[in-house]
Amino acid sequence: KNLDMLKKIIAEEDIIIECKGKAPKCFSPRVKLVFAGNQLPYSKEYDFGNAFADRLCILVYPKTIKRESWNLNLDDCLYKERDVIMSLALKYGKELISSNYLFAEPDDSMQILDSYKKESASVQMFVQDEDFCQIGLEFKAHIANLYDSYILYAKGNALTPVDCRVFRQQLFLIEGFTSSKFRLPGTAGRSGVIGIQLKHPLIKDKRYG
Repeated sequence: KNLDMLKKIIAEEDIIIECKGKAPKCFSPRVKLVFAGNQLPYSKEYDFGNAFADRLCILVYPKTIKRESWNLNLDDCLYKERDVIMSLALKYGKELISSNYLFAEPDDSMQILDSYKKESASVQMFVQDEDFCQIGLEFKAHIANLYDSYILYAKGNALTPVDCRVFRQQLFLIEGFTSSKFRLPGTAGRSGVIGIQLKHPLIKDKRYG
């Protein structure tokens, strides 16, 4: 039954929803579904304000149970412990209500989420890094040069860089930048950005190799 409902949601088919104290009604879901296993999903679009990341709930399972230690009768064991489980559920349910339904977030989960946010915003972080870039309407830079320095920045900060196409897309989503084709001293006319320039032609900082 649950699988059938999931298929309908994915296919955007009409489903029946029930409202408490009201008659059921028909509803057409229009939602984005994200599935990921063993790694976090990465969006090709810039996550403004961490709107996507803040909706993630990350649970870390640090221990792996070896096959020979699997309990194939776990449901029976849990049933035997039902009184204890219910007591704990009531205890922590009360604490959840008192905290206005805000779940505690484990430190390891928060560290992973913070790293994920940085990965998702690596282009913006590069642009805002004063060791690499200068912002101003009087500045301009070629996309290729910016991307080369961005790769250097990502490497030095242990970030996974986006490809050049996504880099360009995310760059022009940042307010204040405009696309243009121009020449710089000693170069041919190429696609570039007005509103930014590299602090140095190609940074060779000891921190970044």
